[in-house]
Amino acid sequence: MGIADRQRFHRKYERKGPDECWPWKAATSGFGYGRFKINGRLYSSHRIAYSLSKGRIPSGGGWHGIEVLHSCDNPACCNPAHLSIGTHAENVADMDAKGRGNRRGSPRKYQVTPDICAKILASGAPATELEKSLGIPMKTINRVRRENGIDNAKFKSFSALRIQPEARR
Repeated sequence: MGIADRQRFHRKYERKGPDECWPWKAATSGFGYGRFKINGRLYSSHRIAYSLSKGRIPSGGGWHGIEVLHSCDNPACCNPAHLSIGTHAENVADMDAKGRGNRRGSPRKYQVTPDICAKILASGAPATELEKSLGIPMKTINRVRRENGIDNAKFKSFSALRIQPEARR
């Protein structure tokens, strides 16, 4: 990540006090996470903020490998003091402990049975086609594929981007 990208990144969040959230002010995902483009690829802003301040995120299992967790529970926050790394299981346990495991308070609408899972994994059809034929949201189809090691995306994982921590000031 070059100097120009770093400067552009720092302009896209509002830096506040050391204990406050630093909200992302640019593009966000449907879940409120900041999105930042480098060399034509989108990355999560909190992962870049972590890497710039604390170093490279270790690789691991799962979609992003090791996850970057928010102690503040604010997906738009880029304050490195609020960010730590952990496994997906640790992230889910933290979410459940804080009572934010299910935002609508009801169980998941689409329970994927082993039979449906097998159909998704055996099919080479795009998720949009499976959504129509199986009556399951594309998001769920993509989750099943990711959790079973099928790369459904057209971009490299975050670990492919090498970001060096900024010098301490």
